[in-house]
Amino acid sequence: MAETRLALNSLLRSGRERVGAMPAAGRRGDRNHAQQLRQGPGARWEAGRATAAFGPTAGHGSSAFSKTTKIVAQKKRWENIRCRIYLGLVVAGGLLIILIVLLAVFLPQNSGDSTAPQAQDATTASGPGE
Repeated sequence: MAETRLALNSLLRSGRERVGAMPAAGRRGDRNHAQQLRQGPGARWEAGRATAAFGPTAGHGSSAFSKTTKIVAQKKRWENIRCRIYLGLVVAGGLLIILIVLLAVFLPQNSGDSTAPQAQDATTASGPGE
């Protein structure tokens, strides 16, 4: 029973310490927010990267995280589109090669002049007595 009482007192003490630290954290957050407002909305980003994630305005990590996730999502979207284009080109090239091979195999191959066989057919069709 005494051990439980000591553990509970310890928890209460640490809870009170945390509550005492909360106003200080709130003041730091307010100060960081005010500094961000003075710098303007574009001051945290340079060349599409979050530069202040470790700087004095690091208290607003959620907005930096949100912007970073949007950038990463856009990059992944473009990578997927590029991959689909490459895959489509490979499939189209393969189909073209198959079509060329099939045309070469199944189309009749006439060598020389194409009118010579027609003239020979006309002479044999007329008969021997004419």
